[in-house]
Amino acid sequence: SIILECMGLINPVMGRYRYQRQVNDNPAWQHVEWPEKWISRGDDGFWYVQKQSSLGSNKGFLVLKDEESMAPTSSTKAWEGFFGSGWKKVPKLMCREESTPLPCDDACPVAQRAP
Repeated sequence: SIILECMGLINPVMGRYRYQRQVNDNPAWQHVEWPEKWISRGDDGFWYVQKQSSLGSNKGFLVLKDEESMAPTSSTKAWEGFFGSGWKKVPKLMCREESTPLPCDDACPVAQRAP
């Protein structure tokens, strides 16, 4: 699993994402509590936080413009968020590997998942 977090920002796209499948020949992670949210590589080579209906496209809420990183957790570049009229850097946003696995599988109800 990976974790998307930003100090001081509370948003439904933040939180745990679990690897689900390959998209555009790269790993894609689905949000544990909001399953319509994904992190995947877009068709332009950048990483996106996006809706399931946009999976694998170049559309999303957040973008990591790093075509070289094998995963969003290995990038040193800043994420960008779309704010009204354009993309702006969100320097405190980070995507990291979770140090311990989630305590239950996908059948586990959301209320019983670890915080």
